[in-house]
Amino acid sequence: STSGFMYQNMPRLAKVKYVLPYQVFEIEDYDLKYLLILRLGIAYRDVTHLACANPSTLVKLLAVLAANRTSLLRDIMQQTFSRIDELSIDVQAVIRPRLSCTPRRVTELQTILTLPQPTFADLWPELQMVSTWTGGSCGIPLARVRPTLPPTARVAELGYLASELRGTLMVDLNRNIGIPTIHENFFEFVERDDWDAGRQAFLTIDQLTEGKEYYIFPTTATGLYRYFMNDIVRVTGLFYNTPTIEFVQKGKGVTNITGEKLYESQVIAAVRIAEDATGFVSGFFLMLADTVQERYRLVVECATPTDNWAQQTVESIERHLMAGNVEYAAKRASGRLQPLELLPVRSGTGDAYKQHCLQQGQREGQFKLIALQYQADCPFPFAEFRVDLTTHSVD
Repeated sequence: STSGFMYQNMPRLAKVKYVLPYQVFEIEDYDLKYLLILRLGIAYRDVTHLACANPSTLVKLLAVLAANRTSLLRDIMQQTFSRIDELSIDVQAVIRPRLSCTPRRVTELQTILTLPQPTFADLWPELQMVSTWTGGSCGIPLARVRPTLPPTARVAELGYLASELRGTLMVDLNRNIGIPTIHENFFEFVERDDWDAGRQAFLTIDQLTEGKEYYIFPTTATGLYRYFMNDIVRVTGLFYNTPTIEFVQKGKGVTNITGEKLYESQVIAAVRIAEDATGFVSGFFLMLADTVQERYRLVVECATPTDNWAQQTVESIERHLMAGNVEYAAKRASGRLQPLELLPVRSGTGDAYKQHCLQQGQREGQFKLIALQYQADCPFPFAEFRVDLTTHSVD
């Protein structure tokens, strides 16, 4: 991935400031890797910067931390890593010199690791910045991460970054302004509605309009030619005379059961509003378009759902989807689109789904949750993770 390449090839002066050696990220065992990341990271109090492509990584770290507090504390006190024999010889050689911990830090961790749910603020009170993706479906796990950070810590957008290229450079972290890398790549664009309708009206960067959304097609020095990223970007303004862009969603994040043409960004916005109304923030949700039953089904992670919460959530989401999408409202009013259905699933379902996707060939560092999909394209058995609550729908 581009992010991995950048990490591996950063200047030596910068590399010595980082706690984790690159070899740690090449460990294939999912849980072992996260446990080792924590073991190396918690040895230091003065961590000031966390960086990861997807904030779901940070959610996973907190879960692994809570589940392994006792073993981590024992390892810290013994200056070792209990699962070191499961690592390759090369990785063992790299991490052994990094397992030491000062007596003062050991004392601090003896208190921190007795907490039932330690946070990043507990571990690293000097943390100043978290660099990660914030747009699109990444806002889902990020909402769970923010309350765990120190009050002064800032979340900084990584910018438009993919395996194929770095698409933007961030020039204003306060407003998350990113300029396209026109010094490295040639970009073409097609308006979102035109591409979805089969019209390939290509535009160059000087022809873009602020506020509009486009599919992006880069031509790169490494050999990609008018490459279809299946990414949708939005023009956010100008930096001098250069349009600035932000990632909105993958192109696949759009469904159409009966003419409503629902977008992933509309679903995410509606769920966010419902969360504000109910006071409950889910760590994972996914909207499925069921073309057979002609309805949408919202899979949402919730450990102890109540009837009242379920009804409020469905009503709020339906209301805001209809307000933001006139065709959705029309199809619901005419009965061509059936009521939204809620499928509450137990905690850990999102992680199980991610594991499933990784087993299908996706790389962990490149995993991006598409929060709106067709039921037929999503074979994961969410029904097996259902919690004990009668499915609610709004008539």
